[in-house]
Amino acid sequence: MKPAIDANLRPSLPHPRAFLAPLVLAPHDLSASVAHANNIAMAGWVDRLAELHADANGVSRAAQVAAGRVWFVARHEIDYLAEVFFGDDLIGATWIASIRRTTLIRQCAVYRHHASSGQFRQVLASTSRWAYIDLATRKPVAMPTPWLEWLDPLS
Repeated sequence: MKPAIDANLRPSLPHPRAFLAPLVLAPHDLSASVAHANNIAMAGWVDRLAELHADANGVSRAAQVAAGRVWFVARHEIDYLAEVFFGDDLIGATWIASIRRTTLIRQCAVYRHHASSGQFRQVLASTSRWAYIDLATRKPVAMPTPWLEWLDPLS
């Protein structure tokens, strides 16, 4: 993440230590009808941000599967706030709003960055409930205690 982008975007986010990552709209992610991002691509950014956040903290999906415990989505709420076009400079942000023993609420935002003005326009907002699941039993299990630090919930 470019320092200027980080410094300009971070103060507007609700979490002071939100995870930020660049996102890319690939040509195959365009709608067949209109030359903008399709809704599946935009929903995929919510999942990708969660994955990148975990990876950055040493908790890759492959390691979770190997341990027999992974995150399942219980609910996504996504607000599509503006169109996204091929070539747009996109920045994703994610943070944990709250944690319970086996679930958490993750929020995400995606912004289009206008390099010429340095301004950001929010194009997506989401709130998701994730449950930590034991793959053998398919039942929720408690998250490892050390994760609470990197997950860094607001409440």
